[in-house]
Amino acid sequence: MICIIAVFLNVGDSTTSGFFSAQRVAGNAAIFIQDIRAARFSAVNDQTYHRMYIFKDYEGCIASYVVQAYASPTIPANDIVNSRTYTADNASWINLLDTPYREFEDDIYVRFATGPSYIFFRPDGLLVSSPEVDSLPIPESQAYFSDGVTSMTVLINAAGVIESEEWYEE
Repeated sequence: MICIIAVFLNVGDSTTSGFFSAQRVAGNAAIFIQDIRAARFSAVNDQTYHRMYIFKDYEGCIASYVVQAYASPTIPANDIVNSRTYTADNASWINLLDTPYREFEDDIYVRFATGPSYIFFRPDGLLVSSPEVDSLPIPESQAYFSDGVTSMTVLINAAGVIESEEWYEE
């Protein structure tokens, strides 16, 4: 009888652990997706350039990011090069997040291996690699969210976030 109860408790514990793991990974990915979609919508709505500047750690994982809007509808030529460099006190770019920068939970790892360190959102909604008028669309990239138990992939391309897929490690 005790063995049967122990088996049920063990199965229940691993199921519960997997459920909460999936919820945490999906929640962090959902915030990232929401911020990309909000930046794209805001760029189209305000008819200004927006950017997501991504800070990576020494392992190449996303440590944090900011989402900002340019203060005027066009970016002057002398400011285009500076737009690719993040400075906290740059008055040309206005923070759109509810916090100075967004971080993921401590044990959530986000790899964005092929992704750029910045994404620009044009007023027409296209995600590009530079704020120049004739800039090329960003290449298709994948952000991998994981906590070691559950993983989720978010696919990002020039049109924004187009798909996500979740899986569990056994």
